[in-house]
Amino acid sequence: NSNSIGTAQKAPAPQASDANVAGKQETPATAQASRDAELWPSSPKSPADTVRALRGAKAEVERLKQECLAAEEQIQRWSRPLEVLQKEQVVKPLLTQEDVDTNLKRSRAQLQKSTAELQNAEADWKLLWAEYESQIRILNSELDSAKIKTEQATKLLDISRPLAQQGVIPQSELHSHEAIVAASEQEVIRANERLKLLLIVKEQQSELMPPAAAAPVPENTPK
Repeated sequence: NSNSIGTAQKAPAPQASDANVAGKQETPATAQASRDAELWPSSPKSPADTVRALRGAKAEVERLKQECLAAEEQIQRWSRPLEVLQKEQVVKPLLTQEDVDTNLKRSRAQLQKSTAELQNAEADWKLLWAEYESQIRILNSELDSAKIKTEQATKLLDISRPLAQQGVIPQSELHSHEAIVAASEQEVIRANERLKLLLIVKEQQSELMPPAAAAPVPENTPK
């Protein structure tokens, strides 16, 4: 009885196929999420995450630029003579010089605040882009390593085949070399696809690059 209770408490979670049987079909969004999880198991951001982050950073910079422009316009407005401002008034009572000075001070403070926030937002945008280019460099390195590993494993396999046919080494050792080659070839395919997906951001979303971004990093050419 104690064993059956323990088994019931540790029942495995349903697999994806179980969910489909229950009537929960995989949507394009969940399919892409699964694919991202497979392609990017240790990466901090998938290409979709990178695009969303860069779009958000760009939008924030543009918003703060508009805030700065609005504050500058207010400074210009309240810097004019009191008589001119009073003539433009629709609502009474008339403005006083104290009102003008207060509004001018408030507009200058807003410009200072928005300018500081804009500088921070521009720095954040550049940092996000630098992280993106760092991902490309890492994947270039992973792809090069996977190619070298595949070449070395293939050489060992080529050496092992005649030896296995002659009985010098067991078939199990040959199969082991074949498995290593197959696994390393999959690493090349996976790294190549990840790199290709990342480069799409630069090729098709070039407007997400900050104006003062560094020169592009050297790249492998994905097949």
